[in-house]
Amino acid sequence: MTVAPAVQTKRVREVFINSIRTLTEAVEAKDPYTAGHSRRVTELSVEIAWNMDISRTEVGQVRLAAMLHDVGKIGVREAVLNKEGSLTDEEYDHVMQHMEIGRRILDPILHGSKVLDIVYHHHERFDGKGRPAGLKGHKIPLGARIIGLADAVDAMRSVRPYRPGISPAGIVQEVEKGSGTQFDPAVVDAFFQTHYGSELLEAKKKAAESAKESAKEVIPEADNGPAGEKPYEGADGGKTPQPEEVVVPDEPPREPLYSRKEIAAKILNLEEIKALPFVTAEILNLTSTSCSDINALANTILRDPALVAKIMKLANTSYYATKERVQTLDRALVNIGYAGIREVALGVAVIDLFQSKKGGHGHLDRFSLWRHQIACGVLARSLAAQGQVISPEEAFAAGILHDLGIAVLDDLFGEEYAACTGYAMAKGVPLVEAERAFIGADHTQVADELSQAWHLADNFRLPMEMHHMSWSKLDDLPRQDAHTVMLVKIADTLARSLMVGSDCDPILEDIPRSAFRKLKLDGKKIEKALESFQEDLFDLEAVFLLHADGNENSLLQPEKPQELAGRAALFVGPAEKPLDPVRKLFDTLELNTYAAESIRQGFNIRRPEVVILQGKDAPRIEAALRELSNLSQEGSVGAVKVLILGKPSQNGRLASLYPPSCTGVVEEPFSVPGLQRNLTVLFAN
Repeated sequence: MTVAPAVQTKRVREVFINSIRTLTEAVEAKDPYTAGHSRRVTELSVEIAWNMDISRTEVGQVRLAAMLHDVGKIGVREAVLNKEGSLTDEEYDHVMQHMEIGRRILDPILHGSKVLDIVYHHHERFDGKGRPAGLKGHKIPLGARIIGLADAVDAMRSVRPYRPGISPAGIVQEVEKGSGTQFDPAVVDAFFQTHYGSELLEAKKKAAESAKESAKEVIPEADNGPAGEKPYEGADGGKTPQPEEVVVPDEPPREPLYSRKEIAAKILNLEEIKALPFVTAEILNLTSTSCSDINALANTILRDPALVAKIMKLANTSYYATKERVQTLDRALVNIGYAGIREVALGVAVIDLFQSKKGGHGHLDRFSLWRHQIACGVLARSLAAQGQVISPEEAFAAGILHDLGIAVLDDLFGEEYAACTGYAMAKGVPLVEAERAFIGADHTQVADELSQAWHLADNFRLPMEMHHMSWSKLDDLPRQDAHTVMLVKIADTLARSLMVGSDCDPILEDIPRSAFRKLKLDGKKIEKALESFQEDLFDLEAVFLLHADGNENSLLQPEKPQELAGRAALFVGPAEKPLDPVRKLFDTLELNTYAAESIRQGFNIRRPEVVILQGKDAPRIEAALRELSNLSQEGSVGAVKVLILGKPSQNGRLASLYPPSCTGVVEEPFSVPGLQRNLTVLFAN
C-alpha cells in the first residue's frame, strides 16, 4: 500500500482551518474597529459554554461557530460598517443580511453541519424579537444564545466609530437588563462565572458611584454585535441528561460479584453483540485471500449503505494517496486494498458498539471511550508505518479493537462496572485489577469470550486478549503476534499521555527499550508518527462519525484549558527513552519542561518552579535532593517545589533532606489523575 506523503496527510485539516482564518481576517480587514473581535468572542463563548455543563461536542460547536459568526460581513459595504453615527433602517437591514451571506459562504465547507445553522441564527433574541427568524426562548439553539451574549459583551467593551467603549459597571447593567429579553438568563449566569464576568462584577462593587453614572449608558440596538452562533441543541433545549451519580467505594468487595462462567453466559445472551453483523462477517470471509472476487466483495458491501459511505469517505482521505477524487466503490476498493477493507469493516462493526449503550445500563462516557479506540488505531497504524515490522492495516485494526471488552462490561453490569471504573480512576489502580476484584473478569478475558463467538483470526483476537500482559511474558509469544501486541500496548499508553478520549484506565505503563528495538522504533520515528497524528485522527473520526447522531469530528472538540500551561519544570533523571509516557503527558498538559543530568546544571539553564526527579532508586533521588538543598542553603535558589517519581522506600529520610511541604511523591504505577493532582497542588502552594 502507498503511504500518503505528509503534505497530503495534512491537506483536509489545513485547508479547512486556513479557510476559516482567511475568511475571518478578510472580515476584520474591512472593519478596523473590530480587529480581534472573532478571537475574543470565541474565547469568551467557549468559557461560557464550559460553565453551562454541556458536552465537549457542543462546546466544540460553539467554538467553531464563534470563529465564523461574522464571516457574512465580508458582503457588507465598508461605508456602512465604519459609519460614524446611528444607522438608518435601510443600513441596519443591510448589515443584518450578513447572516444569510455567511450561510451561503460557509455552505460548501460546512454543508449539513449544525454549525451552519448556528451562524445563521446568531442574532436571535430570547424574547423572539431578533433576526432572522424571530425564534424565541429555548427554540433558539443554546450555542446561539451563548455566542449572542459573548458577541454583545465584546461590542459593549469595544470602541466604535460612534461611541467609546462602555465601562465595566455599564456592561454589567446592560447584561442584567437584557436577561430574559435579549439574553437567556441561564447564559447570563454562566457569563458572570467566567473570568471576565467575575472581573466585571468585582469592578462594579469597587466603584459603586461610578456604576451609577455608567448605568445611564445605553448600547444602541443596532450594535448588539455579532450575536453568536448556535451549536447543536437537542430536543431538551440543549440540556444533556446526566447519569445518576455513582458512589465510588473505598475498597473492592471481599469477593467478585460473578464467576467467569457466569460472565461468559451473560455475553452469549447479549443479543446485540454475540455475533458479527452479517455483512461484516461475509467481508472478512471474502477478504481472507488475495484472490477474492472484487465484484462479489463490492456486491456484499453495497448491502450496507452506511458502510459504503464510510469506505468512500475513507478512500478520499489522506490515508490513501490519490491524484483525483474517488467516485466509485470499485475504485475505492482498489485504493484501500483487501486488507484495508477488512479492517474498516471490522472497525465499523466494533465502533458501533462504542457509540451507544446497547444494554441501556452503562454509565461510561462511551464517546470518550470511542475516541480512545480511534486514537489507538491511528497511533498504532502510524507507528507501524514507521517501524515497518507489521502491516499498518493490521496495526490499525488491533488498535481500535483492543478495548472492546470495556464496552461489553459496561453494557452487562451498569452500576457495578461504574463503581469499578470509578475506583480505578480515583485510586490509580490498573483497570484490569479493579475489574477482577469487582466483577470477576477483566475486559481482556471478556474480549476472549467475544472473539471466540465471532470466530476471529488470531491477528484480531490476540491484541484484545493480551494487551495487558507484562512485557516480559510477551517474549513467549510467536514473534509476529508479540510485535502486534507490543505495538498496541505502546499506542494505548501514548493515547493516555496525549489525553485523547478515555478508556477508564489511568495508568501510564513504562515501556522497555527492548520493545522499541524489536519494533524498529526510535525517538525520531515516533516523533515522525506523531507529526500527522491530529490530522490522521481528524480524517478517521470524520469517516467513522458519518451518520452518527449528535457527534462531531475532533476539530469541534477542544480540550478544557490546561491549568498548568506555561509553568516551568526541570526534569532530572535517567537518560531519555525513545518515548517516556510521563514526559509526553506533561507536554500534553503544556508544561514548559526541560531536562538536565543534575540539579546544578538545570538551574544554570533556567530557574524552574518545580523540579521533577525521575528514578526508581532512592540513592539517586536522595543525591539530587541534597544537591538542591545545598543550593538553597547557599542562597543560590529559593524554595523550589519537588515532585518525585519512582518508588522511594525511605520517605522519612527524604523528608529530612527536603521540606515535606515542598515535596510531592508519586509512586509507581503512575496514573494520569495522580500526576495531575500532585503537580496542580505543588504549583498552587
